[in-house]
Amino acid sequence: MKKKIGILFNEHKKDILDKTEYLANKLLEYSDIVFIESTENIDNMDIEISPDIIIVLGGDGSVLRCMPFSVKYDIPVKGINFGKFGFLTRFDYDKVIRDISGFLENIKVSKRNLLSVKCHFNDEIVEYNCLNDVVIHKDMKYNVETFDLKINGFKLNSIPCDGVVISTATGSTAYSLSLGGPIIFPDSNSFILNLMSPHTIAYTPLVLSEFDEIHVSPDSSEKNLKISLDGLPWFEVNKIEVNLSGRKFSLACPIEDSYPQIIYEKLLWCRRG
Repeated sequence: MKKKIGILFNEHKKDILDKTEYLANKLLEYSDIVFIESTENIDNMDIEISPDIIIVLGGDGSVLRCMPFSVKYDIPVKGINFGKFGFLTRFDYDKVIRDISGFLENIKVSKRNLLSVKCHFNDEIVEYNCLNDVVIHKDMKYNVETFDLKINGFKLNSIPCDGVVISTATGSTAYSLSLGGPIIFPDSNSFILNLMSPHTIAYTPLVLSEFDEIHVSPDSSEKNLKISLDGLPWFEVNKIEVNLSGRKFSLACPIEDSYPQIIYEKLLWCRRG
């Protein structure tokens, strides 16, 4: 029985339309294509037939972009890399074209934790999921911002800094890493609290468990938090609560994938010269 395939592509990548069409024609021998659509239109997509898998042509940001759609319908995502790093887009286009059957069959599915981010604004609470991170940045009106942090209800000191980054294990190789955070293997049930340019030397990133919850609010009720979820456009909220979501994101990877090898190759870990 043929697999049902959905295809999403980043329309801003060079030659992507031609390459998407060529791939689709190759896939037709082995599968039924349910849809072909730009990631720019994903927020407005409704599907009548649910695919068995979604193929995304783009960079890691394209996978982040389609994550809510994938989680909503519980469909694994298989990313073909047209970006730079390829932490989430684990397949090479040229190799895929040479072996379409292997591309469809020789995979494993990695279940990735998500952050649950409850955003409070006035009397409304809206919950979002993040695959990489939630970033809270200071208002540019202020030279420095002070954030009130609580972990499991315990209030830490009000912390002056440029911002707060809360990352999943998947996101540990993204913004958090550039702030000196640890790399956490993706199947770990933990997440990271990190600060941007804190005005204190008594600080280190914190790794929290699946049972922990972080509350972040500004130090004044007259201010709001400016936040971005997985690198999407900024918006303002009164405060947020963050913990690990009960939902998972299914990322399809080559069957031979090794996370230590990915760290070694992509980040040059422990390489000299």
